[in-house]
Amino acid sequence: MARVLEKTKKQNSTEPKEMLWKGRNVLSLLILAVGIIVMFGVWAIAAEPWEVPAEEARKQNPVPADEKSIARGKELYLQACAACHGVTGKGNGPASVALDPKPADHTSPKMWEETDGSLFWKISTGRGAMPTFEDTYPTEDRWHLVNYLRTLAPKKSGTNTPTKGGKP
Repeated sequence: MARVLEKTKKQNSTEPKEMLWKGRNVLSLLILAVGIIVMFGVWAIAAEPWEVPAEEARKQNPVPADEKSIARGKELYLQACAACHGVTGKGNGPASVALDPKPADHTSPKMWEETDGSLFWKISTGRGAMPTFEDTYPTEDRWHLVNYLRTLAPKKSGTNTPTKGGKP
């Protein structure tokens, strides 16, 4: 009888440890499942075209694209954007390796298909892995970023360069 009680005590003393390991395994699986769901959610969002509300796309840049604005935009770009989009804007920054889809290539002539308002809205709201900068930078700084972005992409033939206020 003493042996049975001793054996029962040993079994009972290991049960909490086994339950703890089982609990950790369940928690690990739950965290993994949530991570996968979030990853696919971000991928699904990013796989869709990034539509900008028409009202936002029509916004005019109130900040002249002068040397001072472009210099400020470059300073902000190097602080906040270069890690993903790259120092030269090609979408090949060090953090881009882990991102899918890859960050936009700001040197692409397709950048000229975007209005200043569209770029400003995208910078402000973010999407997927791209953070929102609405609370990070004041309005004027986000327009400076737009002015700097315009310097990275070559003009398509027949496209005017934005002048005062970013307007072509």
